[in-house]
Amino acid sequence: MPRDDTVQAVRRVLYHPKRLAKIRTHLSSIDTLMNLDRSRPLPAGDTRIEAGAGPNWLIRATGRIAPPVLEAADRCDAIAALLDETRRELENVAMPRSDKRHLLNALDEESAAWSERAKLWRDPRRPRDGAAAAVASHTRASVREYHRVRTYLKRVDLRSLD
Repeated sequence: MPRDDTVQAVRRVLYHPKRLAKIRTHLSSIDTLMNLDRSRPLPAGDTRIEAGAGPNWLIRATGRIAPPVLEAADRCDAIAALLDETRRELENVAMPRSDKRHLLNALDEESAAWSERAKLWRDPRRPRDGAAAAVASHTRASVREYHRVRTYLKRVDLRSLD
């Protein structure tokens, strides 16, 4: 069991308020851009089918990726970059070597999941099943690694970080 001061040092990095607020903003924007929230009504004249049914992936006239999807992909990359920043800061925290390895691996895998998601959204020709499987694989690996270091984690409601 790690010492309380070690847990607190790790949590100061993991739960840095400004970084969490940025992640929350990106997640909220992705939710809106990708039309994922069934409770958020669509504006009048919106061409999407219904609230929560996902985005219009392509511009019909050109076949290009719709700008909201590209912006959501950029925000996925921004989340990955924030996770990478967290990882770099954690490298400097004194903690048990095994715990550090698991925590850094968790952040690497979570970052990779967000990066894969961004690639998937930017390339409509990419086989969806394989790309979705890659996102899921990174997510599962991240959860497994976080589970090994759950002592350092706390429950955070990102909605409360305004």
